[in-house]
Amino acid sequence: MHLRRLVSHPEFTIDQYGTFAWVNAYSDQPHLPSDQDLVQNDVECAVMLLKSKNGLPTKPTVWFGDVPETLIANEDGIQYEIRCLNSFHPGLFLDHQRTRQWLKDHSQGCTLLNLFSYTGSLGISAAMGGAIKTINIDLSNPTTQWAKKNAELNGLGPDHQFIKGDVFDWTQRFKKKNQTFDIVVSDPPSQSRSDEMHFSTQKHLDLLHQRCIDCVAPGGTLITSINTEVISEKVMIASVHNVAHRLGRKIKTYTDLPLPDGFESEFRAMKGLRVSFA
Repeated sequence: MHLRRLVSHPEFTIDQYGTFAWVNAYSDQPHLPSDQDLVQNDVECAVMLLKSKNGLPTKPTVWFGDVPETLIANEDGIQYEIRCLNSFHPGLFLDHQRTRQWLKDHSQGCTLLNLFSYTGSLGISAAMGGAIKTINIDLSNPTTQWAKKNAELNGLGPDHQFIKGDVFDWTQRFKKKNQTFDIVVSDPPSQSRSDEMHFSTQKHLDLLHQRCIDCVAPGGTLITSINTEVISEKVMIASVHNVAHRLGRKIKTYTDLPLPDGFESEFRAMKGLRVSFA
């Protein structure tokens, strides 16, 4: 099954999930390829979602073909439910493909904390790679239920938890109990609002990294990803280093999160780091 970024363009992107394509349009009248161009890439149906810079996106509308409500995508032997209609996103971020692969390859015998877990793909990748315990936390109940559905598709048991809750509340609980994890993953939205706080990556980047690093076990790994355009990779790296220094944690190595083919950096807000601690 093809799971890939088919087209990157300043006016739109096209992501392929098997025979289905999801189009994000960034202008009212994007200069899209013809549906025949997509058919030549084994696409049989497609939807388009208009993402305005001022306000929420609309629900996707059918571009062509007979679009199902859902389909099951298979990525490296792991199954995920894709929602083709009635959702603002199909549920699987393709720019994290190589991160999911790394987690599957490096989580054997590990514990993992997945923050802002969305539909659970990063934690599920680790679980399918042999992680002995994963905790996945997201503020949204609908996406938490979606993540549970993905876990069920892959036969995961009770050692892999999916919690509807506030990341900052839960990381504080872990700190009080001195509970740490071999791998901590953080992939937040640019903004979110809970009863406790209105979180913004711009305002709370250092606080976010502090809570993450507090939960990383000695010798563990932090995977941190930010999707905010105005936060540069330089600022992100500085935040991780400054917070680690303040907490007395020594960084052994850090590396950029690798991009899959088709994700040209000039069209991509996401930047990320994999940080190994002493």
